[in-house]
Parts: sequence; structure tokens; C-alpha cells
Amino acid sequence: MKKHTLLFLLILLGITISLNEIHAQKRLFRMMNGKIMVSDTVKCNLTKDQIVERLKPMLINLDFKEEQFALADSMKVASLYAPLTDHMEMERSDFTSFAIMMNYYLGFEIKDNQCITKIMDIKYIDTDEYQKKVKNNNYDCQFYPGEMVLLKKQYKSLFVKNASDKIINHTVLRINEIFANVKNGLKTAPAK
Repeated sequence: MKKHTLLFLLILLGITISLNEIHAQKRLFRMMNGKIMVSDTVKCNLTKDQIVERLKPMLINLDFKEEQFALADSMKVASLYAPLTDHMEMERSDFTSFAIMMNYYLGFEIKDNQCITKIMDIKYIDTDEYQKKVKNNNYDCQFYPGEMVLLKKQYKSLFVKNASDKIINHTVLRINEIFANVKNGLKTAPAK
């Protein structure tokens, strides 16, 4: 009897955790001006200039331009934005692979004691389409809007079961990685 009760409680706990994760993912993505946006705010005991200096190495690695930092220094609230593309490989076997490119804008609104990290206008492109676009700048490729993939789960792949779910999971991992990198870069005593 105790084994059955324990098994039932474990199953119930698993279902509760799964439902909480699904609800957390739905809250994570929101629409703003018809496009997907995700944001995270870090409060810290740093000035605007100190925050920019701490983030600068990470942002330069992500192709932010030096001119953006000079402009940020002259404003009360610094705004830094750059378009980025990440390669997300979700499955790989001897016979097939499933990968997609995620395009988005990474932005920061920085003022004394606060940094808001924003990931905006998320959209996806098949890796083959992306390669054609890179080779030929005039190539008009097909993007899949973030809303279609992340909220409506309408992305389908012939050889991949639950393709949208796999893309969502990898997108959430990448977003969490970006937010964690920002928090680690700004690690200091919490704001008062």
C-alpha cells in the first residue's frame, strides 16, 4: 500500500512540475507590437557606466560595435541593440540532423542600479535557407515568426516529431543562458 501511495505522489509531483514548466514558458514569451519579446531586469549597486563596462566584453563577443558604447556613455539611460543569429542544433544522428537558426534583437536599457535585458523580434530560418542568404545577400528567404513557433507551435518538420516543442526548449535554454551571462557579468552586492 505504501509503495502505491508513494508512486501516486511521485506521478502527481511530476505532472505538477510539467504543468508549471508549461505555464512558465507561456509567461516567458509575450507579444509587443506584434512581435515576441522576453525581458529580464537586474538590479545592482553599479552606475550606468560601470554596468556598460562590465557588459562590454560579452557584448563585443556578440558583435556589438564600439560606436554603440561611445553613444551609450553620453546618455542618462544607455540603450544598446544588435541583431543576432544563433545556430540551434536539436538532434543529430548518423542519418539526419535537426537544426534551425534563431534571429533576434538583443537589447539593453541601462541606467544607474539597473539593467533591462530584452530579446525581441524572435524569428527562425531553416539552416539551408540561411546558408543561401549568407552566400547571396539578395536572396529572399522565408522566416518563421516567433509567434508561429513559440506560441502556436505550428512549425513542422517531415522527419522530426514535435519540432516546435524542440525549438521552444532550445530557445528557452538560449534565453536563460543570455540572462545568466548578464547576471554573472553584473555580480555585485544587491541593490538597496
